[in-house]
Amino acid sequence: MMSKRILHIHQDYPDGRPYPFTRAVSNLIEATEFETHEVSHFVLSINRTSNPFKVSVKEFDKGLSIVYWALPIPYIYMPVIFVWSYIFYQFLRNKNFDLIHGHKLTTEGLIANRLSRFLNIPYLISVRGGSDSHNINRLPCSRKKFREVALNAKHIFFVSPWMKSSYSDFFNVKNSSDFPNVCELSGDLLSYKDSLMHKNFISVLSFHQYKRKGVIPLITSISSLKDKGINVYLDIYGGGDERNFEIVRNHIDNLGCGDLVSLKGEVSRESLLVSMKNSRGLLLPASNETFGMVYIEALFSGVPILYHKKTGIDGYFDEFNVGVSVESKNHQEIEIQLKELINNIDYYISGVREFNKSEASKKFLTKNIIDHYISIIRGSMYG
Repeated sequence: MMSKRILHIHQDYPDGRPYPFTRAVSNLIEATEFETHEVSHFVLSINRTSNPFKVSVKEFDKGLSIVYWALPIPYIYMPVIFVWSYIFYQFLRNKNFDLIHGHKLTTEGLIANRLSRFLNIPYLISVRGGSDSHNINRLPCSRKKFREVALNAKHIFFVSPWMKSSYSDFFNVKNSSDFPNVCELSGDLLSYKDSLMHKNFISVLSFHQYKRKGVIPLITSISSLKDKGINVYLDIYGGGDERNFEIVRNHIDNLGCGDLVSLKGEVSRESLLVSMKNSRGLLLPASNETFGMVYIEALFSGVPILYHKKTGIDGYFDEFNVGVSVESKNHQEIEIQLKELINNIDYYISGVREFNKSEASKKFLTKNIIDHYISIIRGSMYG
């Protein structure tokens, strides 16, 4: 059988340029390539700039990297994206693609929708809550077009399942599936007894994101509980610039909880997973998360989580009592939920164990993710 070719469109791909990136899509592509040679992959990596003199095009090992100019302003952004879609088409028109995957609903989805028309091939989209909900709310004049992108997609992958209910008017859920990011999971669990012996909780973040990750109100809640005679020990892992590191350190010192909260710095992934397995649980009330791989790693390490509702992994395990959630980053709400987690830690650890033994946990295993992805690709190209 002749190999089919997929065009991936992604704005956060590691293409060698000095722009922020994530490995979610590159991990998906690499895992798919390992599993099958039935399809080949070409990446259109796009990075937006507000400086027109920084526009550039270069090839890289997985495809084509383009820095494009656009201003995220209502009524201007959409026409500019349409113009750029035509420019992208000129670079891609002779590459013989069979299918397009836009890895977000909004910007990448708009481009996938236009290129689908130009190339006369179907497209898939992923819905990533953090970025997509931000763009939908920021660009209300484009909601109709975003809805059209979703309705015309051959299949919708919900990386963020909570988006289905939050934007129910957008999606034909019959043509969709939950689709977690590829995670490297060992599946090794701590025993019930051992988990209760550990006293320290853990947080993980890049310090330039300390506001979004909710670490300041989390520390405030720990300080408040200390005043009430409840000691919560927290180890915070992660790197970042010294300025943001000092902001967090000063907050700890000002509240007088340096005896409870420790900044551990950046460590290897292997060391982090060991610390996670030896922790009491993961505390990370982060907002505007697209997925949040660290939460899944915590659950597969056998420990409960504190997380933010309607963001990240919310919606993947509603039927299991794997931890506590907050509606906001208000430190008083975090304090209430943290106290609930502490007082009923054995209950939530049991919930994590139940989740890990269930069929629901298997959806996070790489082979199952890739098998599902390949089946959707086949159905979209041959169905």
